Amino acid sequence: MPENLYQIHLENEHALSEAFDVARQACKDAIRTGKKRQEIALTKNCALLLGAKLETTLLRIIYEPVGFTSDQRHRIVSAPTAADKWLRVITEAFAGRHDITARQVPQRLPFTAQARYGEIERLVKEQFIPLIELRNSLAHGQWHRTLNSSGTKVDPRRMAQLARQNVWRLAIQDNILHHVSLLIYDLVVTRIAFERDFDKRWSNLHSAIKRLESSSSDQWTQMLRDRHDRRWAYLIRNARAAGRIDTAKLRDAPPGLRELFE
Repeated sequence: MPENLYQIHLENEHALSEAFDVARQACKDAIRTGKKRQEIALTKNCALLLGAKLETTLLRIIYEPVGFTSDQRHRIVSAPTAADKWLRVITEAFAGRHDITARQVPQRLPFTAQARYGEIERLVKEQFIPLIELRNSLAHGQWHRTLNSSGTKVDPRRMAQLARQNVWRLAIQDNILHHVSLLIYDLVVTRIAFERDFDKRWSNLHSAIKRLESSSSDQWTQMLRDRHDRRWAYLIRNARAAGRIDTAKLRDAPPGLRELFE
């Protein structure tokens, strides 16, 4: 049964990755062409898809055939929320690796393992739990005003989460998810790769987080628009030099440019 569930979650993860990439590309196209309504709607679709992928990646890790024991899986999937499951995966992974019980984590871990446990747990809390909360809000139809967990009033914290999301941030968070899944795979499945590759994997994670904290999304947005404008300037120069207009391409031109040739 775990092997079958693993394959199911793996295929779902691949499908969600593809859907996220398609929605992300469409959102980038909307940004290039200044279509703000499409950008807002597609950004929320990307957040919803990435939140779903976050849960499916977690399930794929849980049901890795040569990973957790049946008892460990049972304890993990018994956790009430996706956030709790992520935290329990980390605890059970370190417990299994160091041959102690989950209740003895992190106190009975060696010093280096304690430090790594603490950093991975902090990363999950800071990077994944807000995304899980946002995905839950969107899945419950809260696309304009987000409510608290009991659904009784507007939640200012979740409203702020929704407002600051953009496709640039979501793409980096997808990259962070990839690196975390590799790190946990090493922790759960391999004998030596976790210690051997930890510094490299952590460096990749740290670089992604630094990009997320750099607030460079405005520069990235402007770069997309500048490239779009340069492309059309190039097409117009060629059209004028050739003395003819490619009407098929012109249909996709910004309205201000189309009007020059109509």
